[in-house]
Amino acid sequence: MEIQWNTSSRDLEKVERESWRMSNTSLQYHYEEPADFETPPQSSWSSRPNSRSNILPRPPRPQEKSSISNELQQDSILVDWNGVDDPAKPLNWSTLYKSWITFLMGMLALSASLGSSIISPAANTIAAYIDVGTEVSVLSVSLYILGFAVGPLCWAPISELWGRRWGMLPAMFCLGVFSIGTATSKNATALFLTRFFGGLFGSAPISIVSAALGDIWSPKARGTAVTFYAVAVVGGPTLGPLVGSALLVNSNMGWRWTEYLEAIWVFVTLMLNFFCLPEVYAPVLLKEKAVRLRRETGNNAYFHPHEAIKIDAKTMITQHLSRPILMLVTEPIVTCVAFYASFVYSLLYLTLEVFPIVFSENRGWSPVDSALPFLGLFIGVLLYLLRLISAINLVMPELSMQQVDDQSLKLVSLPWHSEVSYSP
Repeated sequence: MEIQWNTSSRDLEKVERESWRMSNTSLQYHYEEPADFETPPQSSWSSRPNSRSNILPRPPRPQEKSSISNELQQDSILVDWNGVDDPAKPLNWSTLYKSWITFLMGMLALSASLGSSIISPAANTIAAYIDVGTEVSVLSVSLYILGFAVGPLCWAPISELWGRRWGMLPAMFCLGVFSIGTATSKNATALFLTRFFGGLFGSAPISIVSAALGDIWSPKARGTAVTFYAVAVVGGPTLGPLVGSALLVNSNMGWRWTEYLEAIWVFVTLMLNFFCLPEVYAPVLLKEKAVRLRRETGNNAYFHPHEAIKIDAKTMITQHLSRPILMLVTEPIVTCVAFYASFVYSLLYLTLEVFPIVFSENRGWSPVDSALPFLGLFIGVLLYLLRLISAINLVMPELSMQQVDDQSLKLVSLPWHSEVSYSP
């Protein structure tokens, strides 16, 4: 469908409001739940519109600055999916293919979270090597987690502008580079700086994967995919100490190989995702479709609003930096969930320092044996995962409250653990 627009100011203003309302609605399509059928995945570039009726019109805006073309005429055409059942739409990809994508992104999250704890068993060895106290050597873990807190403020807007791949893969490459930097560090300054920047870049998949899963899974199936992602995020910190201890006791390796192994794992996962992970963010796919249509047809009227989105320093400060802080302060539910999640993660990473003291120093266990209790954390995550999957279709507020009530056992378990920790 193609419409020639009247350029009178009153009519143009009326048509602009209506067409931009339609375009904003079209940007929400990738959140809708598709029909219950499976379609083989296809690239959005191979999805050519069968007729103009599948393309929404958009009137030109004289004041708009766009890099599309100076020849954009009054018959601009807004590019959209070829209907709700378009096979190029990520939500319509087959379940098997979406499961493969979920696995790939889960491995990215696992490699980043593994880097947070794999070096923790070597804290005393590192303290002796760089000549600092054991209290200072804890910064090798703390600064990595600090990078986790700062990084999402950068990677989230990048993934919204250029897509999920650009938001994660370059950052993962930098994580591998800084892991090698940690392994080759000669002093405390180099070690702590590389650990901080490793966490900064490693936070990319931690913060983006959950959003990417929402791009490909319908609301009913999204819960199962997110639980797999949660296992990857928690599995890294719980399995890392065991892997690090095994490397530490090997006389041919030592503490540096904890970071070398992290770098190897990151680069292998990165290469797998580079060749196999497609772009899943719908606005970026539609923008690429508009570019392809302009190139193949020679018609510069094809357009998608995502092409006009720009991020400058003012936008970064006013929206992507200040908005999370504003929501944390002004939204009670966000405040409660944020503090609760912070408390849970603090307990998780507190065990990285407590378990070696309890089982290695107090009880004289070997480094590998003292890391085995971390498997209890991972087994607990897997058992709770089975419970969540069994109730995945029961969307009831009471179930959410029950999950919180289960955490009341911490009030008993934490003092209990502290009391028996001094027993031989």
